[in-house]
Amino acid sequence: MSSLVNGDSVIKVEGLYKKFCINQRKSMLYGGLDVFRSMIGFPQRRDTLRNMEIWALEDINFEVKSGETLGIVGVNGAGKSTLLRVLSGIYPPDAGKVRVKGTIGALIAAGAGFHPDMTGRENIYLNGAIVGLRKREIDRKLEEIVEFAELGEFIDTPVRFYSTGMYVRLGFSIAVNIRPDILVIDEVLSVGDLTFQNKCFRKLKELRESVDAVIFVSHNLDHIRNVCSSVIMLDAGKIKYCGDVEEGIIRYQAHTDDLKKRSADIEGEKARLPGAASFEADAKLEKIEIGSPRESVDDEIREGDDVVIKLGFSLEREISRPQFTIGIRDDRDIEVMTQRDHDNGVRFEKLEPGSYQLKIVLKQLALVPGLYKVNFALIDVDSCEVLTVQKKFASFIIRGNKVSRAIVNCKSVWELERNHAVAHKDAQEKYNC
Repeated sequence: MSSLVNGDSVIKVEGLYKKFCINQRKSMLYGGLDVFRSMIGFPQRRDTLRNMEIWALEDINFEVKSGETLGIVGVNGAGKSTLLRVLSGIYPPDAGKVRVKGTIGALIAAGAGFHPDMTGRENIYLNGAIVGLRKREIDRKLEEIVEFAELGEFIDTPVRFYSTGMYVRLGFSIAVNIRPDILVIDEVLSVGDLTFQNKCFRKLKELRESVDAVIFVSHNLDHIRNVCSSVIMLDAGKIKYCGDVEEGIIRYQAHTDDLKKRSADIEGEKARLPGAASFEADAKLEKIEIGSPRESVDDEIREGDDVVIKLGFSLEREISRPQFTIGIRDDRDIEVMTQRDHDNGVRFEKLEPGSYQLKIVLKQLALVPGLYKVNFALIDVDSCEVLTVQKKFASFIIRGNKVSRAIVNCKSVWELERNHAVAHKDAQEKYNC
């Protein structure tokens, strides 16, 4: 890893590749062969994959300028932590260049860099020495580090007895108080109580004025939005987006929704297999189509669109008083809406055996962008028989230009007024009355 970066850049990554072997025995064999080839001066082929090796990072290129806070998002296994470890010097790249200007303070995992048999105080000196601080410099920062970590008397306890939250508090306190040139933080801030998390983010905003750059990984999109000035989206070890935070968040949310939809479709297929939880007695659901009546090239359902659900089903026997029910659940399996034909004043007449098409239009569905699953049921009201129930048998995605963790959205009006201050004398007189 080079420490030279041109211009105002503090980190520059060019053509970065990092590979791992997914089999432990093969990994040990390859490691031994690599050491032997290195000893005899034989060049290693790091740009190709051997049997059971995969690219954890592939052709990574980006630049971080002074004063920037870069957010990194991606699903589990996308390569986020591997990238941070390469930037921190823990992993060497297999190909490409990583140029860094200045020292890096990294908080990548709870307890990373701590010696379990040493006390919290001793680990502070150890970590300070690793980044090049002298003892007197650590002495000056010691009280501030201990106070921020809120460990009190436990600072002289071996860290092997620390909880995960105590590890994170001490690790974060060391990382931010040794004032590195570049601060690298992984998802570890999600551990711990809300009060300490808020304290950490206040400290991060303060540090942005004093450090050259911050690299921040989180699954919490609100944290990315509030802390970062730019964002990278990783997927399967490749950069899929690099740029504006809001655009990156929208693309990441759309990507995760697509992944969830694939999983939901597979789940729906399994639900339709014989012996699954959903059942079909005298009615059989044959097909479903979900879309929007709005003419669209990409055929997407946008936020605020009508949602059209078309169901094809067949009946084996006569139903004297049918009742149809449609239900929608979000990706957390929370029921967000249930509609019955009777609820809307619709009464279908007796149905003879045969094949039917049912069309349901949900007008201006006020759901926020995200993934939703559909339930369907058909009941014979006269006999109270449930003819078919299909749970989460289909799914659809609502697209939008914003991300929300809520369920519904509506137009709203916001007004703010400041109350006029009441003079102390007048307040006292009113109190006396």
